[in-house]
Amino acid sequence: MAKTGDVLWGAIFGMVLGFIIAKVFETWAILFSRYGIHNGSYMVGPMTTPLWVQASNHPTAITALTVVLYGIIGILFVLYLHHRANCEQG
Repeated sequence: MAKTGDVLWGAIFGMVLGFIIAKVFETWAILFSRYGIHNGSYMVGPMTTPLWVQASNHPTAITALTVVLYGIIGILFVLYLHHRANCEQG
């Protein structure tokens, strides 16, 4: 039962960390799009749009994707630590 609780805590910690990272990146992207050295000139295409443009145009999608990704990383990390602990016990 402790393993389930640990996995839940790993997911929560990962999602909080992902949310913080996403918001910091989005803040930087918005400031760079307004005051950056590019002066409004950058390549725009379906596969060439920079990530900072996508982050300033679609902040909710970037936040959701980052939170889910970091939540999964948190779960995998906790499962790895449990596996390592079981291997060391015997």
